[in-house]
Amino acid sequence: MVRNIASGVLKYDHKNFEATRNATTSVKSISSDGQKLSYTTGKDKSNLFVNKSLNTGESTDLTVNVVTGVPKRQDRFGYQNINGGKVYNLSFCFPYLSDYRNGKWNYHPYYDAGEKPQQCCKQLPR
Repeated sequence: MVRNIASGVLKYDHKNFEATRNATTSVKSISSDGQKLSYTTGKDKSNLFVNKSLNTGESTDLTVNVVTGVPKRQDRFGYQNINGGKVYNLSFCFPYLSDYRNGKWNYHPYYDAGEKPQQCCKQLPR
């Protein structure tokens, strides 16, 4: 599972900050060794279940081609105007791999105030 965390951040932002509504994110493709891979999304559109099987001990390279607009917001993921220029904070804009433990994907949903301890380790079936 690949997490396009920008999707979760922007979903939150769109509900709470009118100025961020023009920022979007779109996964253009996911590939491995030059071959395009199919994927599905979970209920949370930031979860990308990639159609690639690996045996224990195997590894592969994944390339995730994603286009993400950066919202105008003074936060960890956004930009702001400072001294006639712009400063970009790009935390949460890069896709990453999720953990797979005990036969399940570990899913950590986005919370603007940080992790909620009682919900930090929700697991999804494979």
